[in-house]
Amino acid sequence: MRDGSRAIYRWTNPSTQQPVRFSEVYGPLVAGLSDGRLLAEKDGILTVLDPDLRCLFSFPAGKLRFVHERWDGSRMISVFTRTLYVRTSKNDDIGRLKVEVYEIPTADLHRLAD
Repeated sequence: MRDGSRAIYRWTNPSTQQPVRFSEVYGPLVAGLSDGRLLAEKDGILTVLDPDLRCLFSFPAGKLRFVHERWDGSRMISVFTRTLYVRTSKNDDIGRLKVEVYEIPTADLHRLAD
């Protein structure tokens, strides 16, 4: 927005010219989940929202980042990663990049709630 604030717009009907404006209370949207819920992130807190951007639940994610969902043959799995750079020398920037992958069934995300 001109004043520096951010907003989310939703078109409830493709033929409607005027979208519904929502403030970005829970941070920017980072994903649309396969079950129709939305995922927003702000200050290390992930919030699962319904399609009308009402909060269903939140959970602390810290450095974890949502990457995508994948189908495991029977259900959708939410995939998160955390990356770390580990220096192996004190005298220079030589090191290694470590990527950790975490998964949870999308239907079970509520188990992470505060």
